[in-house]
Amino acid sequence: MAPRTGAAMKIRFDFGSLTLDAELLDTPTAKAVAAALPITSAVLTWGEEVYFETPVRVAREKEARAIVTPGEIAYWPDGHAIAIGFGRTPISQGDETRLAVPAISGLRRWAT
Repeated sequence: MAPRTGAAMKIRFDFGSLTLDAELLDTPTAKAVAAALPITSAVLTWGEEVYFETPVRVAREKEARAIVTPGEIAYWPDGHAIAIGFGRTPISQGDETRLAVPAISGLRRWAT
């Protein structure tokens, strides 16, 4: 994961055969992630969630939530990991995209 230039903080996830561009929201968690870039880590999956460990250590934000829109990018403070929810996980109910409990914090959004 590496920073990209521009007005808003944009990052690129490079998974080898796939790259994803994203924009960080203006949150303390996002700023901590940006300060730690570039990050190299092994990618793991849990259902339709992709996650990987980071060197970032920040507390859960008040707006933290576990249910996200598919494609949202989040920071999991208990696991010190970035999580990207693409769809159902083993704890999802119905069609929701529910990331690991406890709630995920520091949500970011895909660049448009």
